[in-house]
Amino acid sequence: MSNVKNIIDTLKNQGANPDLSQINLIEKLCKMNISKKFSFKKIFSKDNLLGTYIWGDVGRGKTLITKTYLKELKRDDIKSFHYIDLMSYIHDQLNKNSGVKNPLSKVSKTLTKDTSIIFIDEFQVEDVADAMIIGDLLKLISGHGTKIILTSNAHPNDLYLDGLQRQKFLVSLKIFLENVNIHKLDGDIDYRTRNIIKFDEHDSNKIISDEEIFKFIIDNFWFRSTKIKSNIN
Repeated sequence: MSNVKNIIDTLKNQGANPDLSQINLIEKLCKMNISKKFSFKKIFSKDNLLGTYIWGDVGRGKTLITKTYLKELKRDDIKSFHYIDLMSYIHDQLNKNSGVKNPLSKVSKTLTKDTSIIFIDEFQVEDVADAMIIGDLLKLISGHGTKIILTSNAHPNDLYLDGLQRQKFLVSLKIFLENVNIHKLDGDIDYRTRNIIKFDEHDSNKIISDEEIFKFIIDNFWFRSTKIKSNIN
C-alpha cells in the first residue's frame, strides 16, 4: 500500500490532512485494476469493476484526491477531462461522423486508444442531448478496457432530475453504475476556500494578494482537460 502512503503524504504537503472518508477513497482507488487486457468474462466481474464514482459536496477534495492519485501512478496513458469539455468533444466528433455506422462506437474507440484511465471531473448531466448518449458512451469506454473515474456533486440517483426522457437515461446508465465503486466523500472542510486567508503568528487574518487570489482560482477552479492527444482528433 505504498501508493496510499505516498498520496496521503503528498496531500499533507499541500495542506490537506485526509480524514477517514478520504483515506478510504484513496485505498479504493489504489486497489483499482487498471490492466488494459480485455475480457468479456471479466469485464463485469466484482473483481474487475469498471471504475469509481465519487460524489459529495463541493470542496471536499474529490478532484484534489483523484488528481493526486493519477499523478502518483506515473503513467502517460491517462486522459483527464472536465465533463463539459468531454461532451463538447463527443458531440463534435459525432457530427463529423454523422454518416458512419455506429458513430458513438467509433468515437469511443478513438477516445480510448492507448488509454488506461479516463477521469471525468464535475459529472453533472443537465442537457437532454448528453443524457441520451452518456450511458452508452460510458459502457463503450469500459468495453474497451479503459477504467473511468467520475467526480460529481450528486448521488447517481439524483442525476438529471426532472430531465426530459429521464427514464431512458436511467436505464442506459444502470449497467455502468451497477459495476463501479460508488463512494460518498463527506467531511467538514472545504479545501477550495480554506487557504483564501493565510494565517501567521504576526497577523491571524492576513489577506493574500490579488495576484495570489488569481493564481488560487486558476489552480483550483479552472480545471480543464489536461491530456487530449492529437490522435483523438
